[in-house]
Amino acid sequence: MGVQGFLEAQPSFDIQKYATHDNYRRLGVEFIGTPRRHPYDTDRMVLVPSPFESDRVFFEFRLQDILHAEEVKSIVNHEGRSVQLVRFWIRRGSRALTISPFEVGAHVRPNTE
Repeated sequence: MGVQGFLEAQPSFDIQKYATHDNYRRLGVEFIGTPRRHPYDTDRMVLVPSPFESDRVFFEFRLQDILHAEEVKSIVNHEGRSVQLVRFWIRRGSRALTISPFEVGAHVRPNTE
């Protein structure tokens, strides 16, 4: 299954505005994207920052590290498909994963930006 199929196969979360901590802006880092359920771990979620781009980067966060979430807006692509963007505040210092595409060549070098 390709990345597109993987992400589309995962149902989106129904997000309601919530805050689990009063100081989420001070204690967290903001991420915006379309949330998806993790394919096999119910304690994690996948966040797709740019859902309509072909070279997608996505993040994986533990649910316990989410300090605050709120719906931002819906975006629509040229085919009429819409998705909801959500702003998450993730606990500063928590461990997460970035999954990004790369071109396979003679050597794979990590992005050192």
